[in-house]
Amino acid sequence: QTHMIVCEIYPFHTSNGIVYGCPSFSHRDIHLTFDDGPSNVTSHLLDTLKYYNIKATFFIIGVKALKYPDIVKKIKNEGHTIGSHTLSHKNLTFLESIGNYSEIEREILENEQVLKNITGVRPWLFRPPYGAITLNIKKYLNHHNYTVVMWNGGNVDWFYKDMNKQTEMLLMGMADAGGIVCFHDRVPDTSKNISIFIKAFMDEQHKFISSEECLAENM
Repeated sequence: QTHMIVCEIYPFHTSNGIVYGCPSFSHRDIHLTFDDGPSNVTSHLLDTLKYYNIKATFFIIGVKALKYPDIVKKIKNEGHTIGSHTLSHKNLTFLESIGNYSEIEREILENEQVLKNITGVRPWLFRPPYGAITLNIKKYLNHHNYTVVMWNGGNVDWFYKDMNKQTEMLLMGMADAGGIVCFHDRVPDTSKNISIFIKAFMDEQHKFISSEECLAENM
């Protein structure tokens, strides 16, 4: 059974259905992504992104969206991309390993409906919890017209909770082009201090790009 809305236009397509970075070789591009939200500190993050005119992707958990629907609407209304991060952040590969395929479908398709009900638009991008995915799950997501978006920088803010330390590490280790950075807007330090990261990378001549700009290069 498919829950695809046939009248909608699928805006993202990649050759293999999964991306780890923006393959730009002419610009020092970075696309910011935020997982696990929304939360009670996401609005502060949105205000900072608006100040710098940066468009990010928010990979949203359904149960959090139901708790903060107004923030989800704000994310969309301010021009950011909304992606799916499942209904309740369950490890899909574990569910597959125990044969619970109905729960995999529920985590994906029910979150799709939650986000569509709030925003009026179904998500087209998907990030699996913990970055855990198998070939079968990827094929299932691609069948439902999802492009899976991973990352090639970040994903340590939940551990360090110190944007200064993270920024220093990422400045040393970030690829010169095509970065997709993973942060978590549920982490208060991230939402409150993302400007530290933005200013440091702008000073190093990195350009912040949108999901459309990033993924267009994968087509």
